Amino acid sequence: MTVKDNGGARVAPMEAGTYPARCVGVIDLGVQYNEKWDKRQEKLRLIFEFPTERVEVDGADKPRWLSKKYTASLNEKSELYRDLCAWRGVPFTPEELKGFDMRKLLGAPCVIGVVNQERNGNTYTNITAISRAMKGMEVPPLENEALLFDMDGDAEAARAVFEKLPQWMRAEVETSDTWQALVKQGAADGGAGSPFTELADGGGELPF
Repeated sequence: MTVKDNGGARVAPMEAGTYPARCVGVIDLGVQYNEKWDKRQEKLRLIFEFPTERVEVDGADKPRWLSKKYTASLNEKSELYRDLCAWRGVPFTPEELKGFDMRKLLGAPCVIGVVNQERNGNTYTNITAISRAMKGMEVPPLENEALLFDMDGDAEAARAVFEKLPQWMRAEVETSDTWQALVKQGAADGGAGSPFTELADGGGELPF
């Protein structure tokens, strides 16, 4: 999640540095077109909760969230592979590379490096590095519900999580080929084949 002015109150950027965090969300973004490489790729987004960084939401004190988008690949040259290896502290085994369950990341502690970058007159706080929490470091448990959104999994469970995502992230999902195929299939089945169909024009609700 980037920090920018969306017409409402501005949330101050985080100070550049390293912070303890936990993974609070694994979000399937589906197959999306990559303009840079002119091809379609599976994408996902990891969301992290920062217990030491606080924001006020509707008068309540909440931990800050940031996220990072990845190509869903464990090729040794991929950014996801690099970050997960640094986070785990050990490389993947050949067996793990055949199919790593991303659900293992939910609730897992880590240390995250962030920087602030200026673009188009706005300041964005971006994740630059993820590493294993240091031995003896106490990272508080998650304060918010862990979110797993998987369009290839249980449709009803995915729908429940989708409704909790912020609007901009829902819009990101809706641009994917995967989402469009689910909506199309649901329409072909008279709206009964996919719980995603009736959500296509719905509004998002912040999960905190």
